[in-house]
Amino acid sequence: MESFETRQDIDATADTVWGVLVDGARYPSWVPGVRDVEGDVSDGHGIRMVADDGGRDENLRITAAANRRLLRWESGAPLGMYTDVLTFTVAETGFGCTAVLTRELSGPLEGLLGRATEDPHGELDRLARSLKSEAESRAGGSPAPLHTVDERAIGEPPSDAPA
Repeated sequence: MESFETRQDIDATADTVWGVLVDGARYPSWVPGVRDVEGDVSDGHGIRMVADDGGRDENLRITAAANRRLLRWESGAPLGMYTDVLTFTVAETGFGCTAVLTRELSGPLEGLLGRATEDPHGELDRLARSLKSEAESRAGGSPAPLHTVDERAIGEPPSDAPA
């Protein structure tokens, strides 16, 4: 098994990033090499990503979508001969969120099919940067506040309010 991971800090809320991840209709605007997407990006469903350069289309199974923070795309060859799993994990931070993208390649045909690209780690980095760009543009360049705190005691009028 071969595994690659990249992390991307994103200046947007985790909910905004989640919205990007489950909006299959807009994948062509940010997923490198994708011209069209058919299907529903939700747990247990399948999607088809149509390549924009006449390359190989991908049929993906959405195998996990938990708590709006974990999304997994899975593809491969029959009988477990080859499996390609891409997992997106999104976590809130004090500045927005961090997305962790992990790609795992496994199966007897991994050496043959898993190296379809010369630089799988670079490909994963490009996907993470594209996700960041799309999420930040949807957020208007800055994240919504993660927490709003009113420091006044409940029921106490503001100090500048008339008595």
